Amino acid sequence: MNLWIRSQNKKRLLKVDNLQIINCEDDKEYPFYINADYELLGAYKTEKRALEILNNIQNIINAKTIIKFKEFVPKEHIQRVKDVIDKNSIIELPSYEIKELAGVIVYEMPEE
Repeated sequence: MNLWIRSQNKKRLLKVDNLQIINCEDDKEYPFYINADYELLGAYKTEKRALEILNNIQNIINAKTIIKFKEFVPKEHIQRVKDVIDKNSIIELPSYEIKELAGVIVYEMPEE
């Protein structure tokens, strides 16, 4: 799977193989950097926030299916969608769309 990440400042789009959090003690405002191969992708105020970003990226990489709800969906519809995905079936409802993830993922680093 190819992972591409757009940097926080929107000026770079990089193909990455690994990510890491670096604590830059010289930066008092945003000391926690997320780097890929020595390239700064984003800077955050707390280590907790930087870890949340890495967790989001990991969850996207691990996901096989994305469900995008277009409007409020009752709880029973959500369960129906989960059941269908588990069975690899096809279902069509107007309130959501299911997209299988392709071999390429692009993640945009959050501002904060």
